[in-house]
Amino acid sequence: MKKNIKVKKWYNDFFDDYYLRSYKDIVSEERTLQEVGFIEKSLKLSQKSRILDLCCGHGRHLIELAKRGYIMTGQDLARNFLKIATETAKKNDVKVKFICGDMRHIPFHGEFDAIFNIFTSFGYLENDEEDFKVIKQVANSLKIGGKFLLDIRNRDWILANFQYKDWRIIDDLVILEERHLDSSFKKVITKVTYIEKGKIGKITEHSARLYALSNIQSMFKKAGLSIQKVYGGLDFKRHTIKSQRTIIIASKR
Repeated sequence: MKKNIKVKKWYNDFFDDYYLRSYKDIVSEERTLQEVGFIEKSLKLSQKSRILDLCCGHGRHLIELAKRGYIMTGQDLARNFLKIATETAKKNDVKVKFICGDMRHIPFHGEFDAIFNIFTSFGYLENDEEDFKVIKQVANSLKIGGKFLLDIRNRDWILANFQYKDWRIIDDLVILEERHLDSSFKKVITKVTYIEKGKIGKITEHSARLYALSNIQSMFKKAGLSIQKVYGGLDFKRHTIKSQRTIIIASKR
């Protein structure tokens, strides 16, 4: 008799203190302000807009937006990140609603003027069908005419500039990343080794599916979302195969 074995998903425990420390130099206040400015301008937000930060992490975007007067909700699977976000919101004296949950299950219907998923938080799931569930949930949670911003890495650029290995040093932490592509060239699997004071602190692995713009367009159309703009970066430049990012702005039909 076959036993039902529950497979552990990498994203259930990947986002820990090591992850935060490894991105300390990347997610600077300057970058956060640049990204928030892009969100505001590209989504053409009006004051008191109801906005969902899907995969909000420790809240660096939604807290800044809350400070600017928007009605913010943040959803993430990592309880430890939500705890940090809650404490930061209190320190900044802003009201934010936080939800701990999988992005395939957004507990709202027709609620939001805008939803954004930024900093490559899409493509973590096991296959296209599971990722599409996220897009359907986004469409369901938006008001008619509501906007969705999706920010992912550009598959064409990744394949043309693929790095199999690199390492960084942040303070006293060494981060070694070793990557490989699956046989379909649609997923990057990354082994991460954290080394601290000459000793290995943790070895972990994560993966992200790579989507061509045409694949995303099909998903959006099927979910009832109309693409309005596609940018290649936070500088609002036109998206090309040489763009490092694919940033899509869509609205609910």
